[in-house]
Amino acid sequence: MIAAGLAEFLRAVSTSEAGKSFAGVHIVAAFEAGDDSPRIVIDTKGERANGAWFNVHVDDEHAPAAEVTFSARSEVFERILSGDLGIMLAITTRKIVAEGTSRGSVPRAMRLVPAFERSLAFYR
Repeated sequence: MIAAGLAEFLRAVSTSEAGKSFAGVHIVAAFEAGDDSPRIVIDTKGERANGAWFNVHVDDEHAPAAEVTFSARSEVFERILSGDLGIMLAITTRKIVAEGTSRGSVPRAMRLVPAFERSLAFYR
């Protein structure tokens, strides 16, 4: 299940030096696959646990409300994590749909993209 891999990747990044660039975005973002995968929320705004740069919530009803949700099929997230598909290409071709809850939240969330791309080595 790709969501498990994505959650594991995000947890690894959250406690690494690379996680610092995620924390600088100061946003709560969710990742949803179109199947039965769990919803993953990263919180770069709240109080951090265990020295992490951001918190990762997996199917947690107590997770903070996401300001932006990135939705895609599991295969799209899998291709991104494996390096077969660039995140910006996936977003611009609408393979990943980003929806925000307020004006400016999606452009602000786009600052996660370079941080995410630089951190992909943790997955591979």
